[in-house]
Amino acid sequence: HITAAEIAHEERPGLKRGMTAFGISMGLILVSMIVISGLRLDVPLLPVVGLLFMLGGFAAGLASGMPVGRTFRTFGKGMLGVLPGALLILMAMSVKHIISEAGTMATILNLLALRITGSSPIAAVMIIFALTLVLNFFIGSASAKAFLIMPLIVPLAGIIGVTAQTSVLAFAFGDGFSNMLYPTNPVLLIALSMTVVSYPKWLRFVFPVQLIMILINAGFLALAVVFGYS
Repeated sequence: HITAAEIAHEERPGLKRGMTAFGISMGLILVSMIVISGLRLDVPLLPVVGLLFMLGGFAAGLASGMPVGRTFRTFGKGMLGVLPGALLILMAMSVKHIISEAGTMATILNLLALRITGSSPIAAVMIIFALTLVLNFFIGSASAKAFLIMPLIVPLAGIIGVTAQTSVLAFAFGDGFSNMLYPTNPVLLIALSMTVVSYPKWLRFVFPVQLIMILINAGFLALAVVFGYS
């Protein structure tokens, strides 16, 4: 019995060489990420990874026997495919810039402090969860959100009996799953731009799932407060 992969290799002898070249480039990317992160080198990781991905794609095309001109044309078509996503990413980044420059973030954090100090432990955790959900629309970076709100949230929540671990759990729930929903998430936009699925179509599919996830997360957070998760 001959598999489809074996037939493809026989019909396109360069395919195996292209896949090998791409696999080697992926290994180099992984090694680069480990070295840069492990040694804490003063090197911008994402641009390096992006450059290596691009070089790996070119290497795979050339190794497979594809002419240089066709390789460049294919690369250009790929760039045009993700261009709408890149424009939307720039628009999403402008949202964060606007709310930061306008001082809106300080107002939000002040209201948060007032609400938490006058709430029950379960209500305080739900406020942290809801706030993170809202902020994740404007600030996609988890580390940036944590830097802004966690130094304020954890001490206030601790005063009314909420453990630091539960506060972090509420933050993680609010930050994580909603990345599959918000159009301000760059990774989601890039992924959708590479498919035939538009964002409105994706939204119709994922929105009910997100509502279910919010209810499940709220239930786990309430249990964390009741059992004193730490």
